[in-house]
Amino acid sequence: MTQLGLSLSQDALQGFAAIAGRDSLGRTVVWLRGEHDASTALALSKTVARAIQRNSSDLVLDLSGVQFMDSATAGVIGDSLAALHRRSRSLTLRAPSPGAQRFLNLGSLGELVEDRPRVCVLAP
Repeated sequence: MTQLGLSLSQDALQGFAAIAGRDSLGRTVVWLRGEHDASTALALSKTVARAIQRNSSDLVLDLSGVQFMDSATAGVIGDSLAALHRRSRSLTLRAPSPGAQRFLNLGSLGELVEDRPRVCVLAP
């Protein structure tokens, strides 16, 4: 992972943490950890907005470390999707924890979950 020079957003009282970097496919990745609700939505929104503005790649939100998420987090994801769509870029949700997956399945955000890592194969 290559760091994007974004600072770690963290609120120890809420257990919130998000950090951005790039994956091997050149996509921007924001890793979420802890609990995400109305009290962390603004910090998450700012972190994702900085990641979107910093470069022109697609965005991946890694949800593997999410212990809890609610509708405020879904709102941030929806706003991020709209912002990326206006820039002709995509949003993917990767590796949601079981709790995050259950929440995503309640609405249409479950459609954004990456089924498996994408591998590029070049023909000789």
